[in-house]
Amino acid sequence: MNETTYNIGLSLSGGGAKGIAHLGVIQALEEFGLKPEIIAGVSAGSIIGALYADGKRPKDICRFFKESSFFKFVSISPNKGLMSSKRFYDLLDNYLTSKTFEDLKLPLIINATELIDGKNVYFTSGSLIDKIVASSSVPIFLNPAEIDRKMYVDGGIFCNMPAKIIRPKCQTLI
Repeated sequence: MNETTYNIGLSLSGGGAKGIAHLGVIQALEEFGLKPEIIAGVSAGSIIGALYADGKRPKDICRFFKESSFFKFVSISPNKGLMSSKRFYDLLDNYLTSKTFEDLKLPLIINATELIDGKNVYFTSGSLIDKIVASSSVPIFLNPAEIDRKMYVDGGIFCNMPAKIIRPKCQTLI
């Protein structure tokens, strides 16, 4: 028998710029007095999920996206992506208060794809920003992210909706 641990879980998919729509969902939940107790995110959803789990409000997250033009990251170079992973990492590092999963105000699960095996990997502990970058490393746009000698790319390649990882733990899943 499954034992639920959380009343409300929130699964945030990838989708590039469309991921900003997640903020509308979070804002609506807050307006109804509902607060997710655990979040699973992939790609754009990992960014928004991490910022929200860090304690940022939807309007502040929206401002973050508006003020941090992702065109700043474009730097064409051979054997790398179109955007700089380092600049992306630095942007997140400057904005996030939490540097590890353990520092977050809410539990967060981030999905990335291990490049060699093509397996989904769900990160729940340790350093945070490198896992967000890995989950958001869309091939061609960002070069693969290295974590513990393994290469990772966008988690949305094989699992763009990480709901199944938190479904058994939640009474209600959004």
